[in-house]
Amino acid sequence: MSAALPGAPAAALAGLFLVMTQGARVSWESLVDHLRANPAGYVLALIAAAAWSLYSNLARRWASPGGGGAVELFVPATGLLLLLAHSIRPESGAWTAKAAIEAGVLGWITALAYVLWDVAMREGDLPFVLACSYFTPLLSTLVSSAYLGVLPPATLWLGCFLIVVGSLASWRSVFDAR
Repeated sequence: MSAALPGAPAAALAGLFLVMTQGARVSWESLVDHLRANPAGYVLALIAAAAWSLYSNLARRWASPGGGGAVELFVPATGLLLLLAHSIRPESGAWTAKAAIEAGVLGWITALAYVLWDVAMREGDLPFVLACSYFTPLLSTLVSSAYLGVLPPATLWLGCFLIVVGSLASWRSVFDAR
């Protein structure tokens, strides 16, 4: 095992903590208060994380070589179901042409990302794919900042940096072990 391995996840988790808290005061009491106030949200998030990790790891094992996954059908079907739900119970707010275009572009980008992730998980080099996936916070921050015309605080950049460095160090330790 590489000497960097124990510090790599710690760096990534520290980065995640910085990104998520943005300088807010965090305590065990506040965590317990949040859990009590909205247990369903935390339970659903835990179920989603477990389902996503199981899918990401088992898709390669269960998929036939060169075969496609269900993501190409699941993502558009989910979008249609959400549109149906929105038509049944509309939310307040008005759709502008700009908002509709933005939602459409984001929908296509998200669908493409899920399809490419599915292919990468089934056929790619898993440690490399996973290491690259940790660039997502950095890329997301860059694109969002540029589009919205805002400059994020230094803690966000530091958090993104720690996530990327921790991820690359983890990938490197796995790569060296091969």
